[in-house]
Amino acid sequence: MLTFLHKPGERVLAIASGKNGVLDVYGAGVYEGDFPYGDVTSTAPLSPEEQSKHDLHALDHGGSLCNPRIRLDSGKCVWGCECWWGPEAALRKEYEGYELREVDIEEHRRESGGGGVPSMLVVTTDEAERWKREAKEDQ
Repeated sequence: MLTFLHKPGERVLAIASGKNGVLDVYGAGVYEGDFPYGDVTSTAPLSPEEQSKHDLHALDHGGSLCNPRIRLDSGKCVWGCECWWGPEAALRKEYEGYELREVDIEEHRRESGGGGVPSMLVVTTDEAERWKREAKEDQ
């Protein structure tokens, strides 16, 4: 999902998966903006400049990257990397006729062995160093 196309406060639908006319959804909620993954308490999303600085620091020193944070109507938080998501009205229209089955994000994390930071959002110092070396070699 290209988050620059979305504005904080926009109503969205978070989809876990779908097949055979059934969509498993985490629910509807509000896109709150992009935040460092795991930060569920900050109220102001990072600006694009702050996101860049944060992510560069994570690349240099290891850590988690920024990710879209969605506050579900249930009050629970789901991250963009954990689901397919987009404008609620558009997705409901696109999947009209599908059965929408609610899935609890926290239960789903437990069942899938989750609870940690998805590997795509964590950059170790060794990985960052390797990427820098490879980038220099490609020049």
